[in-house]
Amino acid sequence: MESLTLLPQYKTCSFCQNLLFLSNILNDTMDFICDSCHKVTKWNEHTILGSVKIPISTAEKLLQLFLDNKTACEADKILKYSFVNEGINIKTVYRYFEIFNIIVFDYVNSKMTSTMFDGEVEIDETYLIKEKKSHAPHLSYKNSSQWIFGLRKRGTSHFIITPVEERDRGTLEALILKHIKICSRVYSDCYSVYVNNRTTPKKSHLIKYGYTHYFVNHKVEFVSAVLSTIHTNTIGRK
Repeated sequence: MESLTLLPQYKTCSFCQNLLFLSNILNDTMDFICDSCHKVTKWNEHTILGSVKIPISTAEKLLQLFLDNKTACEADKILKYSFVNEGINIKTVYRYFEIFNIIVFDYVNSKMTSTMFDGEVEIDETYLIKEKKSHAPHLSYKNSSQWIFGLRKRGTSHFIITPVEERDRGTLEALILKHIKICSRVYSDCYSVYVNNRTTPKKSHLIKYGYTHYFVNHKVEFVSAVLSTIHTNTIGRK
């Protein structure tokens, strides 16, 4: 039988903590049976999917539709086709799509907070939202400016973005040290957190931490005329 996307490769026994491998497949129910204590551990036990009551094959179809960027309403219509024959309540579809969203959010949040880059890394900061200035009486709320700090490893699609309350040295240097390994090559603009602009020539604030730091003055150029690899164009595209 082809392995299912939602089915884990192994589980820990809920009773004796032994490592378990799939040993029972019956009526679309996947169980892990412990050879030591002979107890059964459900495939979704102690997970966010622990309350799943629909067959795993149906949950898999919902997951596929979710990954194909279908809305819950679109998924509901597709599952009701006669050749699919998976007519389930629309509230159930919404519930599982919400669960999948939580799983994706937790995964991305974990990556954004724990990933550490090495090699060549570009850094930059920008506004996510710019406040719209208006005195219109019907405007019931306003969006305040939100700064975003980003890092991207060159040659890959790996990146980190994080909102920051302040883009001061204490905040940004802490994020750089958290996410970039010492001895890496860092590329940035000449923002004063990264570069001392009061000296001639300008001096890096980051080299004291062990980084090789290249920077380009965006008031003059976006790609260094001296060396074309010195730029922040990659992170700027995210």
